[in-house]
Amino acid sequence: MTLPAELHLATPRRARDDEPVASERLVALERLSDVAVRIASSVELHDTLDAIASGVVECLGFDAAVLNIVRGGAVEVAVVKGPPEILEALSGSSQPLQVWADLLERSSALGPLRFVDGRLDEDDLEGLLSWIPDIEVSDDPDQWHPMDALFAPLRATSGEMIGVLSVDLPRDGRRPGRTTLELMERFAGMASLAIERARMHKRVADSAQLFQRTFEDAPLGMALLTLDGRIEQANTKYAELVRRDRADLPGLFCWDLVHEDDREQVRLGALLVAAGRLPLGTGDMRDTSGQSWGAATASRIDGPDGPRLLVQLLDVTDQRRATAALRQQAVTDPLTGLRNRAGLAHHLRVLLDAQGGRASSGRVAVLFCDVDRFKLVNDTYGHAVGDELIVHVARALTTELRGVDTAARLGGDEFVVVLAGCDGPAGAIAAAERLRAAVCRPVTVGEVPLTPSLSIGIALSEPGSDPDLLLADADNALYRAKDAGRGRWELFAPEMRDENVARLRLREDLRHAVSDGELRLLYQPLVELATGRTSGYEALLRWQHPQRGLLLPAAFLDELMQGDLAAAATDWVLDQALADAASWPATAGQPPYVSINVSPHQLSRPDLPAAILSALQRNALEPDRLWVEVTEEAVVSDDVQLSALTVLREAGVHVALDDFGSGYAGLLALRHVPADVVKLDRAFTLDLLHDPVTAAIVEGVVRLCETLGRRLVAEGLESAEHVDAVRALGITHGQGWHLGRPQELASCAAPAGTARYGADLAGEL
Repeated sequence: MTLPAELHLATPRRARDDEPVASERLVALERLSDVAVRIASSVELHDTLDAIASGVVECLGFDAAVLNIVRGGAVEVAVVKGPPEILEALSGSSQPLQVWADLLERSSALGPLRFVDGRLDEDDLEGLLSWIPDIEVSDDPDQWHPMDALFAPLRATSGEMIGVLSVDLPRDGRRPGRTTLELMERFAGMASLAIERARMHKRVADSAQLFQRTFEDAPLGMALLTLDGRIEQANTKYAELVRRDRADLPGLFCWDLVHEDDREQVRLGALLVAAGRLPLGTGDMRDTSGQSWGAATASRIDGPDGPRLLVQLLDVTDQRRATAALRQQAVTDPLTGLRNRAGLAHHLRVLLDAQGGRASSGRVAVLFCDVDRFKLVNDTYGHAVGDELIVHVARALTTELRGVDTAARLGGDEFVVVLAGCDGPAGAIAAAERLRAAVCRPVTVGEVPLTPSLSIGIALSEPGSDPDLLLADADNALYRAKDAGRGRWELFAPEMRDENVARLRLREDLRHAVSDGELRLLYQPLVELATGRTSGYEALLRWQHPQRGLLLPAAFLDELMQGDLAAAATDWVLDQALADAASWPATAGQPPYVSINVSPHQLSRPDLPAAILSALQRNALEPDRLWVEVTEEAVVSDDVQLSALTVLREAGVHVALDDFGSGYAGLLALRHVPADVVKLDRAFTLDLLHDPVTAAIVEGVVRLCETLGRRLVAEGLESAEHVDAVRALGITHGQGWHLGRPQELASCAAPAGTARYGADLAGEL
């Protein structure tokens, strides 16, 4: 029965002592036994609750019994037994759970049962009950009052209230005794058990339904297996991933559906998880065709029918392919498709490890290849032609390789060929010759006809060779090949490594030389031959090494003019030479000029003209007091360098063509280089006294310079005879040890109005 939210309660009087007869008690116990069987047999909940309410009415002598179930926030009437009026009044009704919470708080306890005495405050209770029995009100305190209520809160094992069993109006009209209350407690306990068990079954059913729905609709493959690895059921995605018909899967072992190379791993993992020796089994495997990859997870689960293996399979084919592609990209040169530096390092290490110090399998040969003058092609015709040339070289190299050999591109124009099982120097040299011949053939690249040239450094492994050191040895040999003229091969020798170490040490020492002020400038005079007057000085760089003493440029200049040291050294020479020149006194009203040698590397600096003009301004020196000396080969075909010289000459700086006649482009240089001074190479001067042909050539150069308006300076004047010979041919200025050796700055400040041929000069070398 339903009850009001607020009642004024009183403690019930003592229950009467009279008991039901033994037969009635026996019937009640039989009915309780029947209910227990229903619960154990999972009879539908409504039928079980109906049997309980019927037993309460029929066996305990109540006129009405109501079973309520808590659903959500309400208490709903589930079963009603009693007169038609109560059925009509209460069937399907519900009240908020709070009503029953208030009722529990205000009612009196009779053990697990609760009692409401309706004799008090009758006016407040009137009309609040949904059904009030139509009985005569008695003054007897043991008589049942129409407003009395007896109910049992039904609780789960957790203590949560899950329902209410309430009774109304004993048929004998009297309040129930102790035995009746005890039997009602038992019926209430059975009702609690029935409701909780039904809820548990519903949760299990819901979970099973949810699992089945999840199982079927999962975006990954799922299969339930027996502990011995046989498939009981699998979803559609699992069948799709293993490329089998779903109906054919039950009964198959899961490892029968993977690639043969993966079967033992899958079988062992599944059985270890089934035996509880692994909490989770994971791994990637291929299908039987080997074309698709799946990431599998196996776990043991306990179900109502015993433990099973749950296998989940995720398609990772695309991820595997993407990963493989990324790995390939990480070790592959994108332009040529050859291995890159990382791929070469791995391959070389594997080869050397496989060799393992055994000579019987042959040696590993590393051929370090470099395309000669590739930068000139790139700068002249553009990067597109340069890239096409690189691709051509890569193809040419690979055509000469055996199946066990490999080629790699390290970047730029550098390639490395690795020969496996090489039969010593002879085999490596023969391979180098084949590679050179394959590359050095005329080819048209981007409509440009070219004939590439290749320099090669060769290094061969020894037992226990380190791959990085072997590659460095081949690089050293390549350096020697290029230094010897390019277009050739060189076989590594141990002394090359020593030279390389010395070169590295030299470079580190040079770094300190620039920063610590160890560089020095000496000045060699350029003399007007007719008067002996010094018209200028050529600045010559020296290095005051802290251990090796004063070093000439041949010992360090090439290394200094490479890399990041070149700009710092150039700027220092400019500032030092111009500052020194600004301090020199004038001779016959004309202050001497200073001449500075500029290498091709320096002249290629885009900011060099601006740096020179800025240094002139900073040191307050007029531009016409500076000569910039360049070699003929350095500038004859380089537009950037020619442009730099043009800018300087237009600003008033003199340009001198140094060592004229020492290269192949002498006359071409006279035509193209914006020079106003030509310095005749010392080789012509030295041969002038005893070689008529040389004398005729020099005479022709004198006439040519006169025609072009160029001043001619003779270098290498080592004696008075040399001076007389060049003067007889019409040369007006000269330079050489007979005229003056390189000297310290202090000597340049001495008066220089008379010729001092052959005199000892301060600081001579």
